[in-house]
Amino acid sequence: MEKYHSSSFPYKNVGKIAFFLKMMLLIYFICLIFSVIASYEFLELYSEKSILLPTDMQTSQMDYWGLAADIVFFIIIICYCLWLYRIYQNMYSFGFDHYLRMTPGWAVGWYFVPIANFYKPYQGMKDVWDACDTGNEKKSTSSLIKWWWIFFVSSFITFRFIINPPTKENIIFNMKIDIALTLFDFLSIVSVYLLIHKLSKKQEQTYQSLGSSE
Repeated sequence: MEKYHSSSFPYKNVGKIAFFLKMMLLIYFICLIFSVIASYEFLELYSEKSILLPTDMQTSQMDYWGLAADIVFFIIIICYCLWLYRIYQNMYSFGFDHYLRMTPGWAVGWYFVPIANFYKPYQGMKDVWDACDTGNEKKSTSSLIKWWWIFFVSSFITFRFIINPPTKENIIFNMKIDIALTLFDFLSIVSVYLLIHKLSKKQEQTYQSLGSSE
């Protein structure tokens, strides 16, 4: 495994990228809300006694919001990886690398490794949070980390039920399930937003504390 040293990473404030990431999360949250509203209106319409199936024109509004959400989500993934990588680099600049179980690269990489991505990212985030308490009174791991991971995994493992053939009844059932499962997405967005905000602030406070003690 590649070795890192504290001198390799000068401290870089994560405030700007954290702010941009939080704005993207808010936009994503809004896109999902409008997508759910469009889906609900669609559901209300086709829950009537009409035997007609939806047309392309009638589903376009849902498609637009769904596409917007997908684009924003892709941006969020990129920004989140950059934010996390920098968060880890800063821990090395503090000389706290011995508290960490992975390098900056693997802190990001484990998210994309099957099976391991169900527990490794949690370990990485927990290590950073706990290490930021070094030099201060040691605190137990925040419950925010635990809830963030519960909601993250729940959102990740829930899937969209699709029942075929695409009859009117199946379309309605599929949409009801899809709307219900969006709740996990909302909870995941809120928890990761709070985590990014608090951990970024926590790391900056650690940096200020170390600077004042020199």
